[in-house]
Amino acid sequence: MAKPSYNDDTLLARWLSGELSAPEEADLRQRPEFKDYKRMLGNISRMQPPAFDEAEEFSRLSAARNAPSSEKPHLRARQKKRRLNKVWYAAAASVALACVAWFLLLNNQRDFKARNGAIPQFAALEDGSSIKLNDGSTLNFNPTEDRRLATLSGEGYFEVEKSEVPFIVQTELGQVTVVGTSFNVYSRAGRMTVSCTTGKVQVKFKTDTKAYLLTPGKSVSINTDGTVTDSLHGPEHLDWLEENRSVFINRPLSEILTELERQYDLEVDRSPKLDLAKTYDVTFPNDNMDRAVKTVLRPAKYTDYSQDGNRIIPLPK
Repeated sequence: MAKPSYNDDTLLARWLSGELSAPEEADLRQRPEFKDYKRMLGNISRMQPPAFDEAEEFSRLSAARNAPSSEKPHLRARQKKRRLNKVWYAAAASVALACVAWFLLLNNQRDFKARNGAIPQFAALEDGSSIKLNDGSTLNFNPTEDRRLATLSGEGYFEVEKSEVPFIVQTELGQVTVVGTSFNVYSRAGRMTVSCTTGKVQVKFKTDTKAYLLTPGKSVSINTDGTVTDSLHGPEHLDWLEENRSVFINRPLSEILTELERQYDLEVDRSPKLDLAKTYDVTFPNDNMDRAVKTVLRPAKYTDYSQDGNRIIPLPK
């Protein structure tokens, strides 16, 4: 693949919307100004339009209308100056607000949501950290002087800005504490997995007293039965982020179907003939619904399906 052109005006927009290819994003992140991009996104949420007092402005207009004729030229001059100032401030405010909308910061940098069936959502936090949220995930960011708390439901990839203030990811199953690093957190349906890519992270599960220290390439998971698995990265840990696919190794069919529904905003009928507890090794694409559905159903001996809106009905042989 040819090296991306950084004169492309859509590059940052495509990065924010998760549309860059893996090589394009890797090249972008190696550029020296990339940290400035993330910092700019964090700081832009502080931009505020100038205050405008409607009552005060109405009083000024009324005074101008009722003033003696001899005073009106002076008032008109002052009003013209005020109008010019307001035009300038309004233009500046419009630009600021447009920037906020453009960079997906309409929720005041605190609440983010990735819908089912959408591309991964980019979240730029006010401390300079950034997150990509997988489909069907939500994030709330609440920084204080003592900690930077991110509450996650679903799956997200974090790149944390270094700081003396600890960054904590809280889920219903446990928490991850870091100072500055990058890692992936998956927390759904009673299972939580944390995978470290750079730096170090500490993981503590609510039902386990032990603290797990992860270094790059390592992962730790707590399963639905409460058992903890500490291992190297497997192919399923960063699948959605790097390859735009969903990888399942020895996972129950119920979990695979749920992720399929999330990625494509579908509802798959659970036929009584489907053994939802049976485990499979399945990899399906996140950008081709027909191929994804057939790939998931094939190991369960369902070779085709019918579709009614967003409802998928598996058809056995």
